[in-house]
Amino acid sequence: SYSSRKKRHYEIHSYIKPHLHGNKILEVGCADGSLGQILLAEDRNRIYIGTDPLIPESAKPSDHFYLIRQELTILPVADDSMDCVLLIDMLHHASPEDQFKLISQVISKLKTNGRIIFFEYCYSTDKAALNGSKSLDKFMSLSDSQKISCMSIIDWIGNSLIHRRDIPMPYSYKTVEEWEKFYSTFKLKLVQSQYLGFSKDFFHPGTYGLLILEKTNETLGSVNNTVE
Repeated sequence: SYSSRKKRHYEIHSYIKPHLHGNKILEVGCADGSLGQILLAEDRNRIYIGTDPLIPESAKPSDHFYLIRQELTILPVADDSMDCVLLIDMLHHASPEDQFKLISQVISKLKTNGRIIFFEYCYSTDKAALNGSKSLDKFMSLSDSQKISCMSIIDWIGNSLIHRRDIPMPYSYKTVEEWEKFYSTFKLKLVQSQYLGFSKDFFHPGTYGLLILEKTNETLGSVNNTVE
């Protein structure tokens, strides 16, 4: 429902707010741009650009709020122009090859010292969760293959059955630690890595991680699409 989606975006905002950087924000995989509306309500000096191949017709741009219907790996903004890029619960919907292509694009669009805020459906192999619970203990007691099976089923039910989104479902999951390794191949500076566990308000029956990454002068614009 609309109210549950709104609640979800407010909770995501509570996690990412301390890490927002600058006024020019790009969100890749923005859906209807609900998170952008929250960001602009908080600070009217911001400029928000959201891209997504499936932006609904009901979503309308407004002052400082721009929505662009575009393929995932094409970011129609100028190089070195963005202060912050948001990747919120979307990169597991891209193939491993497209994940590399997208991050190369993201890096090219970020200013030096700009940030990637990465909030993703995943679990950790060695980090304690911020939000512990009995449900999380049960989930973490599963084998890795069982965890992936649970995540895949939940993902399919949420996107295909409930919301009926025609969205790619390659189930390209990684653990928090694997995402750290993935981003390290680009020589992005890891500012923070956190395993959140289940949502505080259980907006999604799955576990999440949060990575904050920064572009430096050493950051690579592209790498081979393999991780040793």
